Amino acid sequence: MTPMRDFTVEPFETELWHPRTRGVYAHWQSLPRPRGRLPARAAFDAFAVPSALGWIWMHEIERDPFRLRCRLFGTRVAAAVGVDITGQYLQDRPLSDPQRPLDDTRLRTTAIDGLATWARTPPILQHGDLWTEVESLTVPLADDGEHPDILLGVSVYYRFDGSDV
Repeated sequence: MTPMRDFTVEPFETELWHPRTRGVYAHWQSLPRPRGRLPARAAFDAFAVPSALGWIWMHEIERDPFRLRCRLFGTRVAAAVGVDITGQYLQDRPLSDPQRPLDDTRLRTTAIDGLATWARTPPILQHGDLWTEVESLTVPLADDGEHPDILLGVSVYYRFDGSDV
């Protein structure tokens, strides 16, 4: 029996995505890949997607053991969830809902397999009653073009009425 996934991998149908998410994905797709199938961190220019400024996050990938350290946590993301986790390990779960253990399957899919992933799901982060869903895109960046060393993400938080934060 195959476990249910709450995310999708490329190829994507992006028509229903938030414009911010589509913009980051289009920029990532357009990046040069001179060393392999994945772009390097240095190629990503956040200013090329001004609507995403403040909503971008990055995690450094450690492989042995597998851990993710937050390298950048956008100011708008931090405001939405109430804390900045820059410099902290995601597995320490400073934002996780204690009732829902962290499932890093999606992040591992991007970090290990080098596949872009997208999801719109109930949040796994503590957030109070401000929003009910989060849409997020996670894409791999690899200095060597093949083995991801950074996860780049963009998030959109939706309120109960369907509007975005």
